Amino acid sequence: MNVNQIARALNTAVMEGKVLDLEVAYLADLQAELRAHMSTLREAFEGNLAYWAVEL
Repeated sequence: MNVNQIARALNTAVMEGKVLDLEVAYLADLQAELRAHMSTLREAFEGNLAYWAVEL
């Protein structure tokens, strides 16, 4: 399931008055996973910059 599908399901559920706890939980999990990947990527960039830094 991709983000567009989730958004469409949430919009449909709101229009129909349904609560989609599973989709909301999935979005929270996706957010946490993306934050973790972004943090790892940031650490990689910082490590790379530190490796190539010139000491004056």
